[in-house]
Amino acid sequence: HFIQHCPTNGDPNYDIKKVKPPTGIPKSMLVAIDLGLPLKKKLRACLLPGLGELPAELRCPLCKDVLKDA
Repeated sequence: HFIQHCPTNGDPNYDIKKVKPPTGIPKSMLVAIDLGLPLKKKLRACLLPGLGELPAELRCPLCKDVLKDA
């Protein structure tokens, strides 16, 4: 059958989200956070308060915004 007509579409027993393990990130840098709605939105990163400011070399000298790697 086609995926559009599958009887398991919308069935919570079959809608299991797989959580990928965080690879390449040291465990000392991982922080558990509670956003209330996990796995609903794809978040790339989250700045947590209290971790300090970014170093000056990572900011643009003209606009003072965070530099992007081109």
